[in-house]
Amino acid sequence: MDRELEKGETLEKAYLSIEEQFKETLNNEEISRIEDFELREIRHAHWAYRSKIFLDEQNISDQELCRLTDIDYAQEKRELEAYKRRKGL
Repeated sequence: MDRELEKGETLEKAYLSIEEQFKETLNNEEISRIEDFELREIRHAHWAYRSKIFLDEQNISDQELCRLTDIDYAQEKRELEAYKRRKGL
């Protein structure tokens, strides 16, 4: 983690900084450290979808996996931009 903990925060409970919350890729642990529920739900939904299609690799070709992942990243980016506009970020 790149930032210092604030008074009362513990390493396990420290929220991500604004910059960290909008990295292109977050893991499940990082997503759980997003303070805003709406943003956490957006990031988690896309993480869960990409994990699901990755785990279904026996039924999905590499080309289709890449196509679906690219589509999802683009959709997540649109949702994050809309979220930023609504929140004035």
